[in-house]
Amino acid sequence: MSQHYLAITIGPVYDTIKQARKTRELWATSYIFSALMEHLLLSLEKHGVFTNSEDPVAGQGFLLAPRVKKTERNGAGVYPDRCYILLAAPIAGATLKKAIQDAVEALESILENESQSLESSFRVLAAQLEIKAGETHSPLILLNQMLDALEMRTMSPEQDFSLASHLEDNVYHLYKNGGKNALFINYERENYRLPSLLEIATSELNKGENRTDYDKLLTGPTNEAAIEYNRQRRDPKYKKDASLNEAKAQEEALISLKNKLGAQVKFRHKYVCFIKADGDSMGATIEALGSNPIAIRDFSRTLGQFAQDAVKAIVDYGAVPVYAGGDDLLFVAPVQNAKDQHVFDLIQTLERNFPGKELFEIGKKHDASLTTVPTLSLGVSVSYYKFPMFESLDHLDVLLFQKAKKVAGKNAVSFRVLKHSGFPFEATLPKGGKAFETFSKILHQCIKTEDTSFLTSVMHRLQTLKPFLAHALNQHKTVPFFEHHFNETGHKESATDEYLTIVREFCEMAWAEYQPPPKDKTEQEVKTEIVINQIYAALRFVQFLMQEDHD
Repeated sequence: MSQHYLAITIGPVYDTIKQARKTRELWATSYIFSALMEHLLLSLEKHGVFTNSEDPVAGQGFLLAPRVKKTERNGAGVYPDRCYILLAAPIAGATLKKAIQDAVEALESILENESQSLESSFRVLAAQLEIKAGETHSPLILLNQMLDALEMRTMSPEQDFSLASHLEDNVYHLYKNGGKNALFINYERENYRLPSLLEIATSELNKGENRTDYDKLLTGPTNEAAIEYNRQRRDPKYKKDASLNEAKAQEEALISLKNKLGAQVKFRHKYVCFIKADGDSMGATIEALGSNPIAIRDFSRTLGQFAQDAVKAIVDYGAVPVYAGGDDLLFVAPVQNAKDQHVFDLIQTLERNFPGKELFEIGKKHDASLTTVPTLSLGVSVSYYKFPMFESLDHLDVLLFQKAKKVAGKNAVSFRVLKHSGFPFEATLPKGGKAFETFSKILHQCIKTEDTSFLTSVMHRLQTLKPFLAHALNQHKTVPFFEHHFNETGHKESATDEYLTIVREFCEMAWAEYQPPPKDKTEQEVKTEIVINQIYAALRFVQFLMQEDHD
């Protein structure tokens, strides 16, 4: 007996997100697509395409993915941009078209005073598939190939207005629909807003005795600027420089905050992290599931739970979740938060929560030949808070898909820090061994080392000793190398000595965990260059983390 499937993809998600200039626009342009998928599933269920059941029911359609629990969303979009349904019978085009129209209308009803139709802003594509009895194809793999082909052949809708700008007028209604989280700021009566990039960057300072000053000098002026911005947007004589007024208010607020808090305001407090995560080796596991609806459901449910757990961890850290659809995450985070945790601590939390082994077991149960455990790779783009958001997002994809996922075995983090001066430094670190964990320890140890000039001197010393360090790593003689080149009296102090020990261990682990092992002299030279760059970039990040702000 044949099985029939329906898959739907919505978009253009990325092209729309790139329109964003502020955090509220970034969040809104992402959330609107999550809400569209949610309403699309509700509409398909209403039109009898599937029933909302935990297990397949004979003669009825069954939702394979996504499987999202109706729990607290923490303000994030938790519905992905694709859905998959096992059909009871092929669906008529007219039924599908009506379901899509109803979903868009339901979405528009969320936005009060909505005068502009959203239909022209969305691209909704569908594919149906029949797998005949005896065929062993994976329906999800085939459906994804079909959707990919449709997306390549279909132009993004031509919009006669900016969806990002348009949603600003209605963003609070989206907040109410998504469920506010602790980061949402009540700035005027019942109106809420997301923190600005500067507020995210400086959120570490909003603690203890600083709270009153922070609210007065930064949150207050930002609220006032947001109120004035919204008032001007509602004015028929809307001034185009309203955004510039907001930016100016932020600049003045930062100066006031620095004048009040002094040396507490560090160089890092002008920078934000854009972070994107994506699962590795998911295709192999999906293929192992075959056409088993229970296995696909369990796989989807597990990823849905991870996404919701990830959002909670992101909010708890003090970062703003933009979207969390299964293994795909996008969020904006401070370099360091008010709990003295740095961004790589958050990444380690997400790593621990990622259900790779659980997903593997689901697949292994249905295909004993499965050998690859899914992992999580991430791109981290750190940039000045006034740097164009779309450029940070563009480079984020380069870091994740062209660097982190190109490492042997994937499961890596690729980070890049772009200084205000325009000078960047970056590195890609595998997460499978001890090097990444030790890098995180270095960042914590540097906080205990009060002499920041010493931290900088270690970085510069190793840079000038590059050929000697490479030789020491090659010959497994890093202990005598560090003892010889860092033998001054101050280097024997407890915190300083411990820092040097962790740096040495990081060098050793980065060298040992490099994959694949070199086969000849040329590959050995490449390995040396890459590992030395990892070491230098890691220590540059230490300097960045501890650097005073002299502007």
